Amino acid sequence: MAKAIGCTEQWTHYAPHAKRGMDAMNEMNEINILPRFKGTLCHDHWKSYYRYNMTHALCNAHHLRELTRAWEQDKQAWAQKMAQWLKALNGTVDEAGGVLNHVQAEHYRQQYRALLEKAQKECPAPKKPLNKVKRVSDVNYLGRLASINLAAFLV
Repeated sequence: MAKAIGCTEQWTHYAPHAKRGMDAMNEMNEINILPRFKGTLCHDHWKSYYRYNMTHALCNAHHLRELTRAWEQDKQAWAQKMAQWLKALNGTVDEAGGVLNHVQAEHYRQQYRALLEKAQKECPAPKKPLNKVKRVSDVNYLGRLASINLAAFLV
């Protein structure tokens, strides 16, 4: 069962739904929460959320779960390093009062790109076309990470 949660400082709306797909999203649209939302939408990188024209942030709890799985089950060293980096980034953002200055942000952006380069060497995409070979979850997750702008982590 999927659940959509929308919240402000005063209100929280929980919408459990038997499906996670467009049926659930359409139901959220019917009650007009997401279409009218003007803040930052924090989510698990599910592509359907990107159809909403708003600022997006990615849930670091979801990232840490996927990174922990990749490290513990598949022994992907890059995942352990990325989790450590993410926790360090979170601590630095907290210490900075929620916003990094330009120098700090650039420092973490460079670290992120360097970690991605090492990760892609350790966990390369398959050489065969995707329609002939099923991609493993670590490769899929790494592809999602590579498409993320660092700003998505900083909310």
